[in-house]
Amino acid sequence: MTSVPNRSGIRMHSANYGGDITLGFKRDLLGCIALGSGKFGGPGTSSQLMVTNSRNTMAKFEKEMGGEEFMLHIIGDFS
Repeated sequence: MTSVPNRSGIRMHSANYGGDITLGFKRDLLGCIALGSGKFGGPGTSSQLMVTNSRNTMAKFEKEMGGEEFMLHIIGDFS
């Protein structure tokens, strides 16, 4: 995809936070996708929602994919 403001496309990489900075949250992402093996915090807690174990999960994903290209289809509204 190439229609991400100030970016050449959507990437997948390790990250922990994807919050709205206008609401005072941390953000490691700007249109990208972070992989992780769990989550922490979020609604009903005193902590911002975050993805956990992102670096290890991304490394496992890259190893599993073996450098092969793929097409990711995101179906539905997850906002």
